[in-house]
Amino acid sequence: MVIAHAFEEEVLKPRRRRREAEERKRQEEERKRIEEAEAKARAEARAEAIAECVAIARDWNERRLQAESRGEPFDEPLPFDDDIADDTADDTAAPKSNGAAP
Repeated sequence: MVIAHAFEEEVLKPRRRRREAEERKRQEEERKRIEEAEAKARAEARAEAIAECVAIARDWNERRLQAESRGEPFDEPLPFDDDIADDTADDTAAPKSNGAAP
């Protein structure tokens, strides 16, 4: 029984601790790889979205310039105009006064 206890303390517990430490390290490395991959994917998606927005704006501007060069009216709204108006609108602001007394 003493030998078994000594074997447990001297051999098995250190092996178990070492394996547990290696597993924690492996899990941490895997977590870091996943976080890096997610960050890279987000950055790529953002770059693609920006490129798409720029392409849409360039196409709109090209149509505007072509209509202008032909002397035609161009009444196509700005791309993303609704989105921009929604982002800049402040629904909580008080109505602006025109300077007249109430």
